[in-house]
Amino acid sequence: MIVPVQVNWHDPNDLIVKENGQAKEVNAQGGLLEMRTCPGVGCQVELTNLLSAEATQARVVAIRHSKEGVALGIAVELLVPSEAFWGVNYQLRRTTADLEVIS
Repeated sequence: MIVPVQVNWHDPNDLIVKENGQAKEVNAQGGLLEMRTCPGVGCQVELTNLLSAEATQARVVAIRHSKEGVALGIAVELLVPSEAFWGVNYQLRRTTADLEVIS
């Protein structure tokens, strides 16, 4: 499942940084996001699901690096766990409805 997201955070100079990315691995507690510019570990970020326009708060718990040391993305923990934020519940309901129609 790939979810396009916008990530907003404050840099060390208190300027707002906005970066688009993709959530490639998600669960109710958080996810792994691929991004070009990454906030630091411990930084609180606002995530916006670009498919649903829903926003939530998260904390950066790790930065993923390439073998060359280049930051590839971040691991985030949602401050309030939610399966619905990523769209998982909506897809399950839709699939269930489709299966009921076929039956």
